[in-house]
Amino acid sequence: LYSALSAQPIALKARRMKSIQIDGHSAQLLKGNVQFEQQGSTVFCDEAEYDPKTESLKGIGNVKIINNSGSIVTGNYLFYDNKTHIARVEGKVELRDKSMKLSTPWLQYNTQTKLGWYGSGGEIIDNETYLKSVTGSFNPNTHTLYFRRKVILQTVDYVIQTDTLQYNSESKIARFFTYTQINTEEQQIVFNKGEYNSETKKGYFFDQVGIFSKQKFLLCDTAWVNEDTKSGKAAGKIWYMDSTNRWQLWGN
Repeated sequence: LYSALSAQPIALKARRMKSIQIDGHSAQLLKGNVQFEQQGSTVFCDEAEYDPKTESLKGIGNVKIINNSGSIVTGNYLFYDNKTHIARVEGKVELRDKSMKLSTPWLQYNTQTKLGWYGSGGEIIDNETYLKSVTGSFNPNTHTLYFRRKVILQTVDYVIQTDTLQYNSESKIARFFTYTQINTEEQQIVFNKGEYNSETKKGYFFDQVGIFSKQKFLLCDTAWVNEDTKSGKAAGKIWYMDSTNRWQLWGN
């Protein structure tokens, strides 16, 4: 049978509960399918210590946070602060959201806003898309992920390297805010700002763009590229060079 403690900020449930002492005041030790709900998120773990004075909970074993939007966070350890609504999950952490899976050593998650972030390196698999970075954050409400430092986005068709990237797992659009390099089997594209749709393979790049393909290269201010049709257009201070046929082109 479940025991419940509801006369406190967190309504806790567990198979067994007993009173313990933490720093000279009473607290609860909970064992067996511990769970509680916060702002639409249901939190589970095997064992937990709850301190009603600080409204903090430490959990261990089979930690799981289920969000009503469908995303699930799992790990080995849980540290939850009810005053800030921040849950920190550690130990082989995974976040799953529809087709996406994020793996990272630790993850902090706000059970009220549903926003989460990591800072010790993370890897994401979204169908055939692989992404890794040192730090990152996600918003499951808008399906938006934001990555910083040593970002690599890889598919079967291309590899993207940059320092800052925003990616939407629903629209499949990646946005770039600093120097970025895209390598495909046939060409390399470098630019400072832009966006790329990993599903339609269409890109819009600006702020000093370079497109290099075998013995040809293009420098311009702005470029639109369609990888499927192998076509595109460019604008602003264009210089195109074909070293094989030995001709060059300038224009706007």
